[in-house]
Amino acid sequence: MPSLLILLIAQSSVVSTPATRHETEPRWIEKAIIERVTPVGSVDNPITVSKDYLRNPEDTIRWINTIGRDSVFNKSQSAVNPISNDLEYGCRKVIQFAQGVEAANSKILNGMTTAYRCDGFVTDVTRQDFSRPLKSETATGFAPTQITAVVHGGALLKNFRQNGEGVRDAVYLWVGKSQSIELTLTTTQLSHKALEVRADQIIDTLTR
Repeated sequence: MPSLLILLIAQSSVVSTPATRHETEPRWIEKAIIERVTPVGSVDNPITVSKDYLRNPEDTIRWINTIGRDSVFNKSQSAVNPISNDLEYGCRKVIQFAQGVEAANSKILNGMTTAYRCDGFVTDVTRQDFSRPLKSETATGFAPTQITAVVHGGALLKNFRQNGEGVRDAVYLWVGKSQSIELTLTTTQLSHKALEVRADQIIDTLTR
């Protein structure tokens, strides 16, 4: 029986759009992602970043509302279905909007962002569809050696950060066969361990 390490390394940790111009172009993007090992923090040893890169919860919601306002006003459409229900932990939807790259032959965008206020934290979820050609070929993911777990057939990377001023977050990137999910929980009240428990439950719900 293959070891767990072999199974994790064999798991795909990158997803890209089909090529529309040069067949090798997305493959070069994938190769760059696979070979790039980025620093990540753990629950016990989170990365400390500038407050410019880690806003407090209310500033996070205001920023997401700002970037989503034009999309909502223009009634932009997404290839990704909206999240119809609120999430666990008292999460209440604040805004949901289409975002990302336009499809090759339409104005439909390949992603959707949803933000919530929850009990003790805020969270935002960005889901992207890579199953169809886009006007700009793209990919997302991470090096296979950085896979934290395999969840419902997709590779998961966990990253934990703090800004030195009491703001903490958990950033999860999940990569499936033709889609990705980036989940961020931000708090000034909860520990990183508590964020991990909540993020684990939410990513399990979103990837079922």
